[in-house]
Amino acid sequence: IKFVGKNYAMSGMTSAPQLALCMEQVYGSDVDVLSWEFGLTDAGAMSAFRAYQWFSRAQLHPTKPLLAVLDGENCWEQSDVMEQKGGGGIVRFDTTKFRKTIGKSGIIPDSSLLDENDLKELLPD
Repeated sequence: IKFVGKNYAMSGMTSAPQLALCMEQVYGSDVDVLSWEFGLTDAGAMSAFRAYQWFSRAQLHPTKPLLAVLDGENCWEQSDVMEQKGGGGIVRFDTTKFRKTIGKSGIIPDSSLLDENDLKELLPD
């Protein structure tokens, strides 16, 4: 399997309306996974609208990509609505527990040294 990852980060951009309405032009026409990582820029009164518009448009992309959400607490409700309406797959990654495990040390734990209970604590609920 050949994997090609492309970073289309645009500093300070919100997920909508510009990026949501121009997905094919910005990300291309051959996309397998789209990642929503707008938690910082989409905060505030318009966050639900932006997330809903981004997910709606992402599900209309010609290749029907899998949608990945990283720490998107403010958009999880909108992604649930999209799934209930028959939209494509959405994968949510909540790194809160992982970040707490790293803590102030900034060191990623060696999971080979953890027992089964400690490993389960790292997994999302």
